Amino acid sequence: MNCNFDTPLNYQGVAPAEGEPFAFSNMICVDSKTEQIVGTNSETFYIDKTLSYGQIIIIAFLLTLYIFLVLQSIWNFVKQDSNQKL
Repeated sequence: MNCNFDTPLNYQGVAPAEGEPFAFSNMICVDSKTEQIVGTNSETFYIDKTLSYGQIIIIAFLLTLYIFLVLQSIWNFVKQDSNQKL
């Protein structure tokens, strides 16, 4: 993560004199693994662009279940008696 700090201010909120303690008031960070999203009410949050192993397992399980249910419904439609079909 690359961060740039700017606008140093002292405890009174003005630019510090030389040698005076200060803190940065702005921080801008750029990370290739996350993306910043700004909502309609100026709320800011980050979305992770990577998948964890747990998410991959859950997606694989749900995808397998979905494929099984679709194939089962197709199989039941094809193998029914002709008078019971839609």
